Amino acid sequence: KAINAAGLEVEEFIFSPVAAALATLTADERRLGAILVDIGYGNTTYAAFAGERLIAAGCFPVGANKINDDLVHCFQTTTAGAEKCKREAGTVLLADVGEEETISLPTIDGRANHVVSRLEMCKVARLRMQEILELVAGDILRQVPADVSFTGLVLSGGGAHLEGLAALAEEVFVMRARLGE
Repeated sequence: KAINAAGLEVEEFIFSPVAAALATLTADERRLGAILVDIGYGNTTYAAFAGERLIAAGCFPVGANKINDDLVHCFQTTTAGAEKCKREAGTVLLADVGEEETISLPTIDGRANHVVSRLEMCKVARLRMQEILELVAGDILRQVPADVSFTGLVLSGGGAHLEGLAALAEEVFVMRARLGE
C-alpha cells in the first residue's frame, strides 16, 4: 500500500534468500551448483541453486543474536557488552586465540567490569555458529536429491562477518566457502 502511494508498483515478491542469492552468486555458481546462507540478526535463511534453478530454500528463527544471548548467560554480561565483545574479539578460529588472552566485559548490572577468557568466549561463538550451519546443512540434505552436487557456499548477512566463519562453513559443508560481496 505504501509503495503504491509513493507512485511505485510491485512487480513481484521474492523470498529474501533467493534475492540474496541472485545478488551474490555468480552465474557459474548458480549453473554449477551453490548454496547461499544469509545469517542475519534473528534469522538464518538459505537458497540452493543447481542448473540455474532454485532447488532448496528455507529459514530458521536463529541468527547471530543467539551468540549474544549465549554470551549474556555464560558470562553474566549485558547484551551490549556481548555484542561489542563478539564484534571486537570474536572468532571461530580457536587455534588463533591464546589461552592467556582475556577480555573485559561489563557485569550484568552494568556497574562494573569483569575479565573473562577470550578463548572461552570464542568457543561459545563457534559452537552456536556451528549449530546454525549444521541446521542448514541438514535441511538442505533433506530437500536435495542425492545426485545433486554443489561447487561452493556463499555467506551473507551481518552474522557472516564473524572472523573465520567461511573456514567453519567449509568444515561443516565440506566444500569451498566465501563471504558474499
